[in-house]
Amino acid sequence: MLAAPKYFGEMAFHGLFKFAGAGVDFFFVLSGFIIFHVHRTDLGNPARFSKYVARRFVRIYPTYWVVLFILGLILVVSPSRDLYERDVVAVVTNLLLLPAPDHEPILGVAWTLQHEVLFYALFSVLFFRISLGVAVLTVWAALITWQMLTGDFRTFPASFLFSTFNIQFFFGIAVAAALWRLPPFRPGLMLSAGTMLFFATGLAESFIANFPSQSSGPHLLYASGAALALYGMAAGERTGRLNTVPGWAVSLGTASYSIYLLHTIVIMILQQVILFARRFVPMPLELTFIGVVAITILICVYFSFFVEQPLLAWSRRAMTRKYAVSTAG
Repeated sequence: MLAAPKYFGEMAFHGLFKFAGAGVDFFFVLSGFIIFHVHRTDLGNPARFSKYVARRFVRIYPTYWVVLFILGLILVVSPSRDLYERDVVAVVTNLLLLPAPDHEPILGVAWTLQHEVLFYALFSVLFFRISLGVAVLTVWAALITWQMLTGDFRTFPASFLFSTFNIQFFFGIAVAAALWRLPPFRPGLMLSAGTMLFFATGLAESFIANFPSQSSGPHLLYASGAALALYGMAAGERTGRLNTVPGWAVSLGTASYSIYLLHTIVIMILQQVILFARRFVPMPLELTFIGVVAITILICVYFSFFVEQPLLAWSRRAMTRKYAVSTAG
């Protein structure tokens, strides 16, 4: 964002972090891993379906709605050009995380949550009948693969349903299934190989001219690297080789959802501060970049601990009471 002409007109550190968007690829792989790992023993049990839905709802929607509300307040003062956020249908679809054929979400990063909700919905078939769920997911993966090979399905809703990003959930599922069914295999090697593949792809995206960042290939490389690294970390934890995580890393992990949702809003506000401050003091690009990153993370971590985590705790208590009452009844 700081590379826009009205700010600095160039990317910090010569574009080293141009591949930062690859965090999305890791996010999708991690999501597939978590959902299968957490719910693998619930599959084929319809009685567990409602709790699955409740847990997914609580994890995604309440915090998202708070951040969307914050953005809505900002848009009241500084509306978008087409006033999309004032359309009733747009508001409803954004609240529900439903994709629209002709417009990006009001909160830009919410497009990934739309894919997440789609994955949750299709994965849920496994609760009713495993064979049917496997068939549904297999067909879905096959159609995504066809799209990657042929370039078909370019129009909505097929472009959303069979996006390359959706195949990355299967990478995470594969990692979780391997850890569940097979003995751990060379955790250190897998972690190193995955990390190197992920960042090698990132450096290629940052520094190679005409890098095909919008094609399927790089996303598959990022997903492969993320899957290998994730396997290495999980297998290392299982074997006791990776059982000490720094406190700051735990805090960042806990706050990751808040960081993801809120960071663009914080950066948007900081940009205005930068525009004002540059009238009076020189602001070196790299130093400003580091400052923006640090301040953004700090604000998002505070938001997580003072808003997201209490909201999650309250929502989970409410869910627990509901299930206790329904079970007693």
